[in-house]
Amino acid sequence: MENMLDIPNYESITNPSRLRKDEEVTEWRIQLRKQEYLATPGDATRAHMSVNGKQLDQKLKCMTQTCEKNMETVLDKIILGKMKKADIRHELEQVYVTPEDRKKGESIENKTKGQLIKMIDESIMKVMDDDSKGGFIDTMKKVRKCRKEQIIEFYREIEDYLVVEAAEQVAKLEAAVSNA
Repeated sequence: MENMLDIPNYESITNPSRLRKDEEVTEWRIQLRKQEYLATPGDATRAHMSVNGKQLDQKLKCMTQTCEKNMETVLDKIILGKMKKADIRHELEQVYVTPEDRKKGESIENKTKGQLIKMIDESIMKVMDDDSKGGFIDTMKKVRKCRKEQIIEFYREIEDYLVVEAAEQVAKLEAAVSNA
């Protein structure tokens, strides 16, 4: 069976680095230049596309930095004994290839109960009204033991409250500005 470089038996070559790859590399470069694939790599207005025309996730451009950050996290948390291996996956940033992968991966339904509870705790801390915050904290104690669907529903309830609270704050600021 021939491989990509049209060499009958790749394993029989003693020094693979001596292969003549110039033609293949040149052809690949010509293809990239024709498509202007690398013409504006930092242009945020241009969608990040694969060579075959499929849209790629915008953060895929930063994959190297993301992987380096993840390696540092693993070193810091696991090697130095701050966290168990089973828990580390929630600390690492995912690398998504397409926008569809990101949408599916970041869907609230795909979060674990632990992640949801952490998100709820963070949302409760954003609530400005102390009475409402106290009510959410009391409800949170009960919701921790509930099914995942109920936890998601409670999270959405808090997020809706935060939207209303923010709108009220904006209305108050606009009223104060117009009265001044």
